[in-house]
Amino acid sequence: PPQVPQIVRAAQLRQWLVDADLADDVEALFANPDAWPDEKTRRKAQARWEYEVNIHRDDPMLVSLSQALGLTSEQVDAAFLAANEIP
Repeated sequence: PPQVPQIVRAAQLRQWLVDADLADDVEALFANPDAWPDEKTRRKAQARWEYEVNIHRDDPMLVSLSQALGLTSEQVDAAFLAANEIP
């Protein structure tokens, strides 16, 4: 099996989300304060999502987002593999 990259560029992952029809779900998640333990956590995660250059596979923010989206670990691995192929 191919090696899952541990880091992809944020732009690559965002493009994959568009391709997977999940980009709107991520935006809705950040817009929903009830999806977060508190406002500070939501704002910190949103700032990181918007301004990070790279996304790490084991980043707690990514783990939280993927769980909120209902993605399994295997699906996130597949997303990283696909995103890594996007120029």
